[in-house]
Amino acid sequence: MSYLYLKVIPVYVHYIQQGQVADEGLWWQAVSAAYNHELLLSAPRFLGMTLCFAAVLIAGVHYQWWWPDQPLANLILGSIWFGTLALLARIDRLCFLLPDVLTQLLLWTGLLTAVWHPEGQLAAAVLAAVGVYVIGRILNKIAELVIKQPLLGLGDVKLLAAVAVWLGWQLIPLLFLLACLLCIGVEGWRQRRWRVSGYCAFGPYIVWATLGIWLAPAPWIELLGV
Repeated sequence: MSYLYLKVIPVYVHYIQQGQVADEGLWWQAVSAAYNHELLLSAPRFLGMTLCFAAVLIAGVHYQWWWPDQPLANLILGSIWFGTLALLARIDRLCFLLPDVLTQLLLWTGLLTAVWHPEGQLAAAVLAAVGVYVIGRILNKIAELVIKQPLLGLGDVKLLAAVAVWLGWQLIPLLFLLACLLCIGVEGWRQRRWRVSGYCAFGPYIVWATLGIWLAPAPWIELLGV
């Protein structure tokens, strides 16, 4: 994941800024080209960031695991979970785009986890993803009629649908509210004004809200009635 975050993303963003179509093929082209691309970070700094990611990953998986007594499976899932969210947040911040190849990775990994989960939660996971996606598209249509512009980008809707597979649909309204508050607060601070104007990348705020809710102690979530 450190390789993707530090080497592939700069190449991918460069391709997009050149006007290339941001499809799945462009992502794999960037992955291939990044191998020969010079790393802007020094080797010690790259190693340090890799170790930091590993430490956060191990701590997070130890705190919130998916399967009891399956440390290797939890570590693999945690790498995909944390790593993909981090990649999506950085790409969206740099070029206002959430690649389908990454949101689909998050979605399908969550669905496969539900298939193999001892409690068999596949039906609930599928309904959560479909429900959140449909509601997101409906809200966008309503916003286009009322305020003449979509409320969310299509990539944001897909990301929320993918996250719903992991967290459950019940937490998505809370997650969306938290992401909106984070967006208003951070963008307001950056612009030094209460009324935020212009466009901003909403994906990073969805990611921060997702991780915040995922790591929140269960009693706090239960206190909110979700």
